[in-house]
Amino acid sequence: MAVALLDAAVPKGGTYPWYWNQKLAGVFVHEAVGHATEADIVLEGDSCLEGRLGSGSARIWVTVKDDPSLMQNGYYPFDDEGSLAQETVLVESGILRSYLNSRETAARLGGTPRNARSEGIDRPVVRMSNTYIANGEWKVEEILEELGDGVYLAGSRGGQVSTGEGVFQFNSKRATWWKTGRRRDSCEMSPSRERYWRP
Repeated sequence: MAVALLDAAVPKGGTYPWYWNQKLAGVFVHEAVGHATEADIVLEGDSCLEGRLGSGSARIWVTVKDDPSLMQNGYYPFDDEGSLAQETVLVESGILRSYLNSRETAARLGGTPRNARSEGIDRPVVRMSNTYIANGEWKVEEILEELGDGVYLAGSRGGQVSTGEGVFQFNSKRATWWKTGRRRDSCEMSPSRERYWRP
């Protein structure tokens, strides 16, 4: 990748269709949805998704899940309050369905506790586990064909979010220009800055 970037083109400014790989999409959903659905943040009044359960939240019809039972980086069999690890559907086809809960937040907001985390004797707080966008029906090749002239973004350098404002940022490691579904050349990309969907 380092050698390829020596000849990388400077991207032309403009608005383009894009496609993210799984790693970058995971960081996106972590920042854009995950933190704002942590119910302790909702109760503090610092989530742009407060009071939005059951409402259309996404401009696109995605399903977002959090599942600590998956054998990935966020795996645990029970959370730190002893609740069994199970899948939580946060967004279903664009509709906000649930927050992530501890026992306390579930009692106050409804829902099922399974995302309480603590260190040592600290008070448990609500945190994500394995948060991801569920698979759709299209294959990668079909998505890239639909992309046409656009940008394929891959890898992650992290991100950050202001949950109350609904503003988040995430960074890709590299980008590739696509012309009618075929790769053209690579370039370094500056951070992608997005905004939450509007009510």
